[in-house]
Amino acid sequence: MTLLTTARRRITSLLAVGLAIGVLSFAPWSATSAAAASRNYVVTHGWGSSTIYFNKLWTADAATGEVGAAGICGVLFYVYPPAGVLCGVRAGEIITQARRAQNRNMCLKIKYAHGGPFWFDIYQGQYCR
Repeated sequence: MTLLTTARRRITSLLAVGLAIGVLSFAPWSATSAAAASRNYVVTHGWGSSTIYFNKLWTADAATGEVGAAGICGVLFYVYPPAGVLCGVRAGEIITQARRAQNRNMCLKIKYAHGGPFWFDIYQGQYCR
């Protein structure tokens, strides 16, 4: 088995787990909900981009490794399918940013341009509980 085949199988597995978690475990976010802080993630929309904010529990899960990163990819696929498809390739970046957030007592966020690229970052604010 080649290294490329192994990498493809691993990415496929990450996406499969992430898609299952993302599609089955999450209700669409409503901006009018009073329980914003208790949600696993919150999506905000702007003119040219949107942001998915994860809470501390999900940030900690993502920091533990590939299964947590797959869950993050599942959410991204559920919210923004074009980026979600590519997310499994960037699992290492998710884990790195989640660990960075955890070390600084912050949370993970994903910012994506409408019809364009997406990137991972950390934040501290009202959804980071």
